[in-house]
This record gives sequence, structure tokens and C-alpha cells, in this order.
Amino acid sequence: MTGVQTCALPIFNFKDSQLADLIDSVVSEFQMIAKGRGIKLSYEKINLPIIKIDADKLRQVFINVIDNAIKYTIKGSIKVRTVLDEDYITVTIKDTGIGMKKEDLSSIYEKFQRGKTGLDINPSGSGIGLYIANKIVEAHQGRIWSESAGINQGTTFYIKIPLE
Repeated sequence: MTGVQTCALPIFNFKDSQLADLIDSVVSEFQMIAKGRGIKLSYEKINLPIIKIDADKLRQVFINVIDNAIKYTIKGSIKVRTVLDEDYITVTIKDTGIGMKKEDLSSIYEKFQRGKTGLDINPSGSGIGLYIANKIVEAHQGRIWSESAGINQGTTFYIKIPLE
């Protein structure tokens, strides 16, 4: 079978985990980088129930989104919050960065697509990180999306994970 490529699906390892501790760990890892760029990175940690997740895969999602927030925020802050309701944990990552045009918001989750605003600041990005993040969140039966009021208005990313 020469020339035939197969694409194996990633293996997920769902275990009871504490999402708040995972997020806290990722935020801590990025504190020095953010501080070095003059950006305030904060996390409002709240008590969350233990949920069944693949912590390593979700760590990749938070690393990607927070890393992007730092790359595309010239000055200001990045705030990470969690909201708990009856059925979901929603994590928001809100930055004061370069923002995005409305037409770019949905396409950034497609393979090899990037927001056009960010090309000047980070021309070397591959456009694969948010695509992978989306696939990981979908495997958790969740949803990832973003909102921005426009150029220079910052961006907020939402990652919604079900409790069950």
C-alpha cells in the first residue's frame, strides 16, 4: 500500500480531573512571558466540580488560546475566568489585544486559517492551533468560539465544557 496515508484519530484518555487546577497551572506557566511583555495575566479561580476530561488534551487548548492572547496583545491585560452553571463550565479568556473583524471570527477554527488582523504581528503562525483546539473541545462534547467588537477592541474566547 505505497502512497496511501491514513490519519489516525488521537486517543483520548478521559479521567476525573479538576479543571480549575489545570487552568491555574497553565496561567502560572505563562505569567513570566506575559510580565516580560508588560501584560497583566490574571485568573479568577473558583471552586469547580470534578469532571471527566482528558486533562493533557485540554491543557493544549488553554496553552494555545492563552499563548495567542499574549502574542496578539501589545499592551493591557488578559483575564481568565470560569463560570459554572447547571450543565457547563465556561472558561473565558478576554484580552485587550488587536481584536478581529467579524468576518474572521468563524474561520479561525478552520485548518490553516488565521485572522487577517494578526498577520502583521505574527506572520509565522500556521493557522492550525485553533483548529486542533476546536477538535479537542468537540471531543469533550463542548464548544469553543470567540467574540470581538472589532479591530483594536480585544477578543474574548469561550470554551464551554459539559459537566457530564
